[in-house]
Amino acid sequence: MKILPVSFNTYNRPVRQNEFQNIHGRKNIFVQKPDVVSFSGSAPNAEALRALLPYRIPDLYSPVILLDPAKLNEILNKRVFSRGLRGITKVVEPLTDSLFPVEGDFYALMRAKAYFYPNMRISQFVQSLVPEHEKLLRDAQYPIFKEIEAYSSDFPADVLDKFNYLMFINNKKINNEPVFLPFSIKDFKYKLNNIKKRIMAGANEEEKNAMSKLLSIAGNLQYIPKEQRLSSDFKLTKYEDKQKQMISQMLEYFSRSALKDDKNLNELLINSENRIFKVPINIRFNRKTFIYDLQKILDYLEDKRLARMVEKTAISLPTSKENLSAFIMKAAARSEDQIAYDMLSGSEGTVDHLVASAMGGKDLMSNYVLSSAYKNSLKAHKSFARCYKEDPNIAEYAQAQIDRLLFLQGVGIARKVKLDRGYISHLAHKLEKLSKDPSFKIELYGL
Repeated sequence: MKILPVSFNTYNRPVRQNEFQNIHGRKNIFVQKPDVVSFSGSAPNAEALRALLPYRIPDLYSPVILLDPAKLNEILNKRVFSRGLRGITKVVEPLTDSLFPVEGDFYALMRAKAYFYPNMRISQFVQSLVPEHEKLLRDAQYPIFKEIEAYSSDFPADVLDKFNYLMFINNKKINNEPVFLPFSIKDFKYKLNNIKKRIMAGANEEEKNAMSKLLSIAGNLQYIPKEQRLSSDFKLTKYEDKQKQMISQMLEYFSRSALKDDKNLNELLINSENRIFKVPINIRFNRKTFIYDLQKILDYLEDKRLARMVEKTAISLPTSKENLSAFIMKAAARSEDQIAYDMLSGSEGTVDHLVASAMGGKDLMSNYVLSSAYKNSLKAHKSFARCYKEDPNIAEYAQAQIDRLLFLQGVGIARKVKLDRGYISHLAHKLEKLSKDPSFKIELYGL
């Protein structure tokens, strides 16, 4: 029985049955290859801090131990997650204190399964979890969608119409029903550019040339604003013919290029072809996409307080970093290498600006601290005082990092990586000052 998160019948449109088959009858088959994205931050002159990451530094904003980027790259480059479950768990076992709670729960499930099925592939393991966790995730999403639906009763008619259609589409996505989505060259180029960043970071010359060629083909079609496309003198048919020509050229070149086995590129091109030729396709619900589309509709609301309440409710939808079922459903659509990256990369050690650059923070050692990629990204431009107010446990985490730095100084590691002797005491005093809380104290044992 399907669990419907919303119950709109306003747009009960028929759909064709060809679903995820593209219009030329190609099969969506590919060989998986490494698909790795790398977190990189801008922190000049922080080499001494980065050099400490192999030495089990606690995260400033969480209880996890920071993962050495070199170790993460080693796991990804060796394609550890293409092994059987026993081989994966053997490699990840020493890193369990570097896993955030959801990733740790996923690892525990994987380890239990490995005991009985040591040679099972992780993709098979994830698919075995989908039926149960798809329902659990829907159960978690349902009351939030109902709350959003309740707010919509106060929407004016024009906004309500747009909202109803958005919910209709996402209702189908959640229930794995094919939907028709118009093609957007702006969205297509955005996704293509994200894939380009990943490929260019670790590709060989042949793959880079192939990516450049695909970008060149896509570049021949320019974005036309919606208002212009809807004008009476715009030749829409001619524009759509150009879209068809572009995607056909890209697919033809892609099928014989050095990138023909790239999963993300393959999926983007196939989905785009179906959208250009107006073929309904199966697309999984995506929380970020839903919130983005909802925000665009909320911009039409004059009642900004109502808009903020709806947006806040939508943001409370489960994320893959907070909900095991959301993590598993995300993994179900990912390659083995992407699952590895999703599981480990949030714990990757990074250099964080205590005072964000956007807030006037300087690119100096006195303004740097070590944090996980996930918490660094989540923090964004927040002040340390706000982070501490949101999670008072940061006082404990900060003390743990200072304690570890003091230990490394005591055994000579800090001197070896050329970390300035005054850095630790300066950091402790700066954290106390930035907390804006007189009770926030860092003990400097041994100094």
